[in-house]
Amino acid sequence: MRRMLRLAPAVLVLGVVLVVGLTGCSKQLPQQVTDVNRGLSSAKDACASVYAEQELQAVEKQAQSMNDLADDGKYRKARKAAEPLLSQVEGLSGTAATARDQAKSEAEAAMAATSAPFDAARGAEAGTYASKEFAAAEAKLAQARSAMNDPCRYREAGALAAEASKMAAAAGDAAVAEKERVERERKLAEEKRKREEEARRLKEEEEKKRKMFPSSYTVARG
Repeated sequence: MRRMLRLAPAVLVLGVVLVVGLTGCSKQLPQQVTDVNRGLSSAKDACASVYAEQELQAVEKQAQSMNDLADDGKYRKARKAAEPLLSQVEGLSGTAATARDQAKSEAEAAMAATSAPFDAARGAEAGTYASKEFAAAEAKLAQARSAMNDPCRYREAGALAAEASKMAAAAGDAAVAEKERVERERKLAEEKRKREEEARRLKEEEEKKRKMFPSSYTVARG
């Protein structure tokens, strides 16, 4: 009995050690895995899906394998898979940022280039003589301006601006052509009016002569 009492403290200490040991060995998601996922999220926020699409897909594929290992509780393997991905994720954000800045610069240039064709179209009175075409060009330009407000749409904004410039130039050309057509028709109508007035004047003169000299006036035939 005394021996059992002497062993009791030792058993208690051993139990505490086992509990602490088991608690200390509880598995937690490796920080590297968290960092990779957080970095991927940041890269997507930086429009990597637009400006570094292929690179993002490659990293996402590896990250998926890493997360599968973590989901299966294979944290050591997940950590090992995450370590080389950290630098790739950082590089991904940098690649996206560089491409995004380039796209922004190109979009801004395309937006600035819309001024000349739109000014020319207005000068040609496209709003009057090619109203449908000019309205479409203005709508396209509005779309480009809207896209410029979203960093992920800089490439789209540049393409829309370029298309708007082409549409404005076409509207200007259409307006010039329409004005020329209207002017031609106006001249033709004026010439016809003058001919009709001259014919009417000659007819009136003949009528006057006939009334003044009814016995001697003969209307020419043939």
